[in-house]
Amino acid sequence: QRHLKAKAFDRAASVLETYMKEAGEPIPLPAYQILARAWFEQNEIETAKKIYEKARKSFPKSQHLLRNLAILTYETGDLTKAGDLFEQLFFLEGSIDLSLLYQSAQIYFQAKEYKKSKKVFARLLGSKTQIKTEWIRDMISVCLCLDDLACAEQWTKKLLEKHPGQEKYWDLLARIRLGQKEYKRAAAALEVALAMGNAGADQWIELSDLYLYLNAPLMAARAMEKAFGKNLTVKQRLGLARIYAKSLRYDKALSCLDEAIQASPSGHLFLEKGRILYGAGRYSEAMNALDLSIQTDPVPGEAYILAGFAAWNLKALERAKRYFALAAAKPEFTNQAKEAVRVLEDLLAPAPGPKALTSRNTAN
Repeated sequence: QRHLKAKAFDRAASVLETYMKEAGEPIPLPAYQILARAWFEQNEIETAKKIYEKARKSFPKSQHLLRNLAILTYETGDLTKAGDLFEQLFFLEGSIDLSLLYQSAQIYFQAKEYKKSKKVFARLLGSKTQIKTEWIRDMISVCLCLDDLACAEQWTKKLLEKHPGQEKYWDLLARIRLGQKEYKRAAAALEVALAMGNAGADQWIELSDLYLYLNAPLMAARAMEKAFGKNLTVKQRLGLARIYAKSLRYDKALSCLDEAIQASPSGHLFLEKGRILYGAGRYSEAMNALDLSIQTDPVPGEAYILAGFAAWNLKALERAKRYFALAAAKPEFTNQAKEAVRVLEDLLAPAPGPKALTSRNTAN
């Protein structure tokens, strides 16, 4: 003790080691503790740890000794062993100090011993004491590392029971359900998260894409509108128009497109308008939009082929034939256009007259 007070740690260690070699009686626990401290103060942590390990054989029920051994084992980087020692300490102390279990679970997690960590967290969360939020969050992390999404969902729901107003936990639930390919349930959770008011445009777009995948275009359109508000770019208006068209809300689709065209008229936008009008069965309007597409700037052959079919539906067969002839010049539509022209020529060909009567026909 005198050498320790004088911070002569090497001399203290030397004296104690000599004593232990020469002692003819059982060595008391304080001797081990003082020797371990002397080596620890010299930054000889591994040596100090070995002294505690030796002492534990004689004093297996010493809580103080086991705690120090657990701490030094952690500091020397043997995480799995340290996790085990903190778990042992919990039971040695009579299963009262839950912080020991939490330390054990955390250390197992650091060691990537996820199954052991999950087992300890399960014991911790199954205790009769009030469950802490951080315990649940850490358990979810363990479940995710094990790719146990059912477990992660279970504990995320527990988290939401404690904190139903936390957007980040609803978002977490949505991510977990996406991982489970439970897309409808994921959309429901994400909807709740975003409705809490702090969502950015990217999150609303993600929800819109999810609704499109679920074939719920009206929900997708609503999410898209929330993403962009009223200040939509031409590209965003075009995307919204396509979503409305998918839900057969043609008037809203055309309204979005007309706003885009007003902002930046182009053959591409007129072509899109022609597509929507054709899909709505409004063939005359579709032809007008497609004509504007053709006139505005060079466009794909689709404008010609679609205009041809619109004219055909209106029984304007000669006009349809002209459109198809122009479409035939576009390599991607050559075969389709030529076949349409052939059919139209058959339809436009004059019907054959009555056959001339022969003597055989008039013999009777």
